[in-house]
Amino acid sequence: SKGFDPTILANAKPHETSSCYVILRHFKDRIARLRLDGKIICYLILGSVPSDITDYDQYHVMAQILNSKVDVDRLDYVLRDNFMTGVKIGQIDIDRLIFSYDLMESNNHSKCSDVCLLYNYRALSVISSYVNIRDSLYVWVYKHHKVVYTDMLLKRMIEKLIRNKIINVDNYFHPDTFINCCYDDVSLLNLIRRNKDELGDLYLQWKNRRYLKSCWKNVFEYEEKIPDEMVRKSLMDLSRKDTLPRTSHIVRSYEQSICNFLNLDDDLFHITYAGFKPLGPREVEEILIKVKPDVPKDLKELSIYNPLAEKVRNMVFMYVEDGYQDKCIEYIKNNPPVT
Repeated sequence: SKGFDPTILANAKPHETSSCYVILRHFKDRIARLRLDGKIICYLILGSVPSDITDYDQYHVMAQILNSKVDVDRLDYVLRDNFMTGVKIGQIDIDRLIFSYDLMESNNHSKCSDVCLLYNYRALSVISSYVNIRDSLYVWVYKHHKVVYTDMLLKRMIEKLIRNKIINVDNYFHPDTFINCCYDDVSLLNLIRRNKDELGDLYLQWKNRRYLKSCWKNVFEYEEKIPDEMVRKSLMDLSRKDTLPRTSHIVRSYEQSICNFLNLDDDLFHITYAGFKPLGPREVEEILIKVKPDVPKDLKELSIYNPLAEKVRNMVFMYVEDGYQDKCIEYIKNNPPVT
């Protein structure tokens, strides 16, 4: 952190600061040979540059290209996953998008701070396609009930290894461990395989693809099977607690009560949260289009966002042994969680 702007560091995400650490430590010589400034590279990764830096306007714009609601990273994974998953939701004309980049000085409009990166009106069709494809990938691929289930299984296995003191959280998940020991997802998967006996049925579900059944597969089935809005809210509040280590035991307790009612073994019923941040009205305010000279409008003003994605901003799934779905749903209707 020596020599870096403390405010920018304080607002940075852990994976961004870890990336900077790796670059400065492992690629220092290569950066020097290329006559690049490692600190500038890190500021671009962090998404912000200090205002007193030389050539501030230039680097400020570069930071927006790398860090925005339509940055190069998001465009890359949307294009990649749209192709690799075979869903073929739509196409994005990248060339048209790139050639639609424009700049605006902050003194021209209150929506811009400093030098503002935005798009001219020619990008409207492309931006509209991007918003739809990105959010549709989340709704139908990333938050597909089986994808959510396998993510949940991995999380539960890690939790069990932590409880059994096979994983020391302070050491294993410390940034220095990843950076210095080169731990990655393969390292974690190998650790899981070595401790399969400790993990029991969780491991067998994951290894043999012996998945439990989802009580509903999408938001439409969810609302049909759990029509009471108050019960849905209780389930949502409960599932959110599963995202925090200090409250996940509350979720486990409710899961246990259902297993007892259904006379099922532990690990044969799960509740999990599956929300995401769509490019809804709140988020698209950051995406600006210059529809007239020096007059930007955000996508909310232009009504360009995905209503379906907003509907599934918060979603909960329940998984149970096949044949018990209806009994499980009936129990929850009559005994909603108290949060």
